[in-house]
Order: sequence, then C-alpha cells, then structure tokens
Amino acid sequence: MSDRMASALVGLLVGVVVGAVVMLFLAPMSGKELQVRVRKEAEADWQKGRAEYYKSMNEVQKAFDGLKGQIASLTGRA
Repeated sequence: MSDRMASALVGLLVGVVVGAVVMLFLAPMSGKELQVRVRKEAEADWQKGRAEYYKSMNEVQKAFDGLKGQIASLTGRA
C-alpha cells in the first residue's frame, strides 16, 4: 500500500471518528432519534470507506499488473 493510499485511509477513519463524536455532543434530539441517526451516518460512512478501499485495491492491482508486464517484457517472457 502506498503512502498516499495509507494516508487517505487514515484520514477517512479519523474523520469518521471525529464526526461521530462531534455529532454526539451537538445532537439536539432524543436518545432514540440519536441512535437512528448515528446508525444511518455510520452505515453511510462504512459504505464510503468500503468504496474507497475497493478503489484503492483496484489501483494497486492495476499497478501490480503493469509491473508484472514490465518484468515479463524485460525477461523475455511476454
């Protein structure tokens, strides 16, 4: 995993945690309403995280495949 992808993933996770904590302190609603809201927000953030993860994994796979192709061409195994 490159430094850029690791930084993006760490930033995403920190943002999710900070956002959840701020939301808890600023919530002008009842406990039940807050639970529903937190659940929805957590699900949305989870989906965003999954999408970012799969996007990053796809980029890594493309880079790996390109590197394999370059190695094959250099070694004459194309």
